[in-house]
Amino acid sequence: MIAYLIYAPLWYGNAEYIRQRILQMLDSATEPVHALVLDANGMSDIDYTGVRKLGGLIAELKQRQVATVIARSSHLIHRELKRSGLLESLHSDRLFTTVEEAVDALVAEAEGRAGQLAGLAGQRAARQGPVPEDLVARLAEGFATAAEHETDKKLRKRLRKVGRTLSGAGHDLAVEVAADAIARPPG
Repeated sequence: MIAYLIYAPLWYGNAEYIRQRILQMLDSATEPVHALVLDANGMSDIDYTGVRKLGGLIAELKQRQVATVIARSSHLIHRELKRSGLLESLHSDRLFTTVEEAVDALVAEAEGRAGQLAGLAGQRAARQGPVPEDLVARLAEGFATAAEHETDKKLRKRLRKVGRTLSGAGHDLAVEVAADAIARPPG
Protein backbone atom coordinates (compact mmCIF):
# COMPACT_ATOMS: atom_id res chain seq x y z
CA MET A 1 0.00 0.00 0.00
CA ILE A 2 1.20 3.49 -0.81
CA ALA A 3 -0.12 6.73 0.69
CA TYR A 4 0.62 9.76 -1.50
CA LEU A 5 0.10 13.31 -0.25
CA ILE A 6 -0.88 15.71 -3.01
CA TYR A 7 0.36 18.99 -1.61
CA ALA A 8 -0.73 21.37 -4.35
CA PRO A 9 -3.79 22.19 -6.41
CA LEU A 10 -4.35 19.54 -9.08
CA TRP A 11 -4.35 21.71 -12.19
CA TYR A 12 -3.46 21.44 -15.87
CA GLY A 13 0.10 22.47 -15.08
CA ASN A 14 0.92 19.61 -12.69
CA ALA A 15 -1.76 16.94 -13.21
CA GLU A 16 0.29 14.87 -15.64
CA TYR A 17 3.39 15.14 -13.44
CA ILE A 18 1.48 13.88 -10.39
CA ARG A 19 -0.05 11.05 -12.44
CA GLN A 20 3.39 10.03 -13.74
CA ARG A 21 4.94 10.31 -10.28
CA ILE A 22 2.32 7.98 -8.76
CA LEU A 23 2.72 5.45 -11.57
CA GLN A 24 6.51 5.63 -11.18
CA MET A 25 6.20 4.94 -7.44
CA LEU A 26 3.98 1.93 -8.12
CA ASP A 27 6.30 0.56 -10.80
CA SER A 28 9.44 0.99 -8.71
CA ALA A 29 8.02 -0.48 -5.48
CA THR A 30 9.97 -3.50 -4.24
CA GLU A 31 6.74 -5.40 -3.55
CA PRO A 32 3.49 -5.39 -5.54
CA VAL A 33 1.21 -2.50 -4.59
CA HIS A 34 -2.46 -3.37 -4.27
CA ALA A 35 -3.77 -0.15 -2.75
CA LEU A 36 -3.22 3.59 -3.07
CA VAL A 37 -4.39 6.23 -0.61
CA LEU A 38 -4.45 9.67 -2.21
CA ASP A 39 -4.13 12.10 0.68
CA ALA A 40 -5.82 15.25 -0.64
CA ASN A 41 -5.26 17.36 2.48
CA GLY A 42 -2.89 19.70 0.64
CA MET A 43 -4.98 19.87 -2.54
CA SER A 44 -6.68 23.26 -2.39
CA ASP A 45 -8.28 23.10 -5.84
CA ILE A 46 -8.80 20.86 -8.84
CA ASP A 47 -9.56 22.01 -12.39
CA TYR A 48 -11.03 20.20 -15.40
CA THR A 49 -7.68 18.76 -16.48
CA GLY A 50 -6.94 17.64 -12.92
CA VAL A 51 -10.28 15.82 -12.71
CA ARG A 52 -9.68 14.15 -16.09
CA LYS A 53 -6.14 13.06 -15.19
CA LEU A 54 -7.29 11.80 -11.78
CA GLY A 55 -10.14 9.87 -13.38
CA GLY A 56 -7.75 8.36 -15.92
CA LEU A 57 -5.31 7.43 -13.17
CA ILE A 58 -8.02 5.75 -11.11
CA ALA A 59 -9.21 3.80 -14.17
CA GLU A 60 -5.65 2.72 -14.99
CA LEU A 61 -5.04 1.63 -11.41
CA LYS A 62 -8.30 -0.31 -11.43
CA GLN A 63 -7.06 -2.22 -14.50
CA ARG A 64 -3.86 -2.96 -12.58
CA GLN A 65 -6.03 -4.17 -9.69
CA VAL A 66 -4.86 -1.38 -7.40
CA ALA A 67 -7.62 -0.18 -5.08
CA THR A 68 -7.68 3.62 -4.88
CA VAL A 69 -9.20 5.75 -2.14
CA ILE A 70 -9.08 9.45 -1.33
CA ALA A 71 -8.51 10.74 2.19
CA ARG A 72 -8.84 14.19 3.75
CA SER A 73 -10.32 16.01 0.77
CA SER A 74 -11.77 19.43 1.46
CA HIS A 75 -15.39 20.30 0.77
CA LEU A 76 -14.25 22.18 -2.34
CA ILE A 77 -12.50 19.11 -3.77
CA HIS A 78 -15.47 16.93 -2.81
CA ARG A 79 -17.79 19.33 -4.66
CA GLU A 80 -15.65 19.29 -7.81
CA LEU A 81 -15.39 15.50 -7.78
CA LYS A 82 -19.16 15.31 -7.40
CA ARG A 83 -19.80 17.92 -10.09
CA SER A 84 -17.51 16.14 -12.56
CA GLY A 85 -19.09 12.73 -12.01
CA LEU A 86 -15.80 11.28 -10.80
CA LEU A 87 -17.19 10.85 -7.30
CA GLU A 88 -19.99 8.69 -8.66
CA SER A 89 -17.56 6.43 -10.53
CA LEU A 90 -15.22 6.32 -7.53
CA HIS A 91 -18.11 5.62 -5.12
CA SER A 92 -18.59 7.55 -1.91
CA ASP A 93 -17.32 4.62 0.19
CA ARG A 94 -13.86 5.38 -1.26
CA LEU A 95 -13.66 8.79 0.46
CA PHE A 96 -12.32 8.97 3.99
CA THR A 97 -11.91 11.74 6.54
CA THR A 98 -8.49 10.47 7.67
CA VAL A 99 -5.65 8.49 6.14
CA GLU A 100 -5.92 6.06 9.06
CA GLU A 101 -9.56 5.27 8.21
CA ALA A 102 -8.61 4.77 4.58
CA VAL A 103 -5.80 2.38 5.49
CA ASP A 104 -8.04 0.47 7.92
CA ALA A 105 -10.72 0.08 5.25
CA LEU A 106 -8.23 -1.08 2.62
CA VAL A 107 -6.68 -3.58 5.02
CA ALA A 108 -10.14 -4.91 5.93
CA GLU A 109 -10.96 -5.17 2.23
CA ALA A 110 -7.71 -6.97 1.46
CA GLU A 111 -8.36 -9.41 4.27
CA GLY A 112 -11.75 -10.16 2.76
CA ARG A 113 -13.78 -8.63 5.51
CA ALA A 114 -16.33 -6.87 3.36
CA GLY A 115 -18.82 -6.80 6.24
CA GLN A 116 -16.30 -5.06 8.44
CA LEU A 117 -15.57 -2.59 5.64
CA ALA A 118 -19.27 -1.76 5.40
CA GLY A 119 -19.34 -1.35 9.18
CA LEU A 120 -16.38 1.02 9.05
CA ALA A 121 -18.09 3.06 6.34
CA GLY A 122 -21.26 3.22 8.43
CA GLN A 123 -19.33 4.28 11.52
CA ARG A 124 -17.53 6.93 9.48
CA ALA A 125 -20.80 8.27 8.09
CA ALA A 126 -22.31 8.39 11.57
CA ARG A 127 -19.28 10.30 12.89
CA GLN A 128 -19.12 12.64 9.95
CA GLY A 129 -22.68 13.87 10.20
CA PRO A 130 -24.05 16.22 7.57
CA VAL A 131 -22.01 17.27 4.54
CA PRO A 132 -21.77 21.07 4.21
CA GLU A 133 -22.50 21.04 0.46
CA ASP A 134 -25.68 19.05 1.03
CA LEU A 135 -26.83 21.39 3.79
CA VAL A 136 -26.34 24.46 1.60
CA ALA A 137 -28.09 22.79 -1.35
CA ARG A 138 -31.05 21.85 0.84
CA LEU A 139 -31.17 25.36 2.25
CA ALA A 140 -31.17 26.89 -1.25
CA GLU A 141 -33.96 24.51 -2.29
CA GLY A 142 -35.89 25.45 0.85
CA PHE A 143 -35.73 29.14 -0.01
CA ALA A 144 -36.84 28.42 -3.59
CA THR A 145 -39.76 26.32 -2.36
CA ALA A 146 -40.74 28.97 0.19
CA ALA A 147 -40.68 31.59 -2.58
CA GLU A 148 -43.07 29.49 -4.70
CA HIS A 149 -45.60 29.41 -1.87
CA GLU A 150 -45.22 33.02 -0.74
CA THR A 151 -48.10 35.34 -1.65
CA ASP A 152 -46.35 38.61 -0.75
CA LYS A 153 -44.44 39.68 -3.90
CA LYS A 154 -41.73 41.56 -2.01
CA LEU A 155 -40.99 38.66 0.33
CA ARG A 156 -41.17 36.16 -2.57
CA LYS A 157 -38.53 38.21 -4.41
CA ARG A 158 -36.27 38.21 -1.33
CA LEU A 159 -36.65 34.47 -0.83
CA ARG A 160 -35.75 33.81 -4.47
CA LYS A 161 -32.73 36.10 -4.22
CA VAL A 162 -31.41 34.29 -1.14
CA GLY A 163 -31.96 30.91 -2.84
CA ARG A 164 -30.09 32.06 -5.96
CA THR A 165 -27.27 33.48 -3.85
CA LEU A 166 -26.87 30.17 -1.99
CA SER A 167 -26.81 28.34 -5.31
CA GLY A 168 -24.55 30.83 -7.06
CA ALA A 169 -22.13 33.50 -5.92
CA GLY A 170 -22.53 32.87 -2.19
CA HIS A 171 -22.32 29.09 -2.41
CA ASP A 172 -18.66 28.67 -1.44
CA LEU A 173 -18.95 31.08 1.49
CA ALA A 174 -22.11 29.34 2.74
CA VAL A 175 -20.37 25.96 2.49
CA GLU A 176 -17.38 27.27 4.47
CA VAL A 177 -19.68 28.67 7.17
CA ALA A 178 -21.59 25.38 7.31
CA ALA A 179 -18.34 23.39 7.51
CA ASP A 180 -17.11 25.59 10.37
CA ALA A 181 -20.43 25.24 12.19
CA ILE A 182 -20.39 21.45 11.80
CA ALA A 183 -16.77 21.19 12.95
CA ARG A 184 -17.34 23.37 16.02
CA PRO A 185 -17.99 21.31 19.15
CA PRO A 186 -21.41 21.93 20.75
CA GLY A 187 -21.59 24.21 23.74
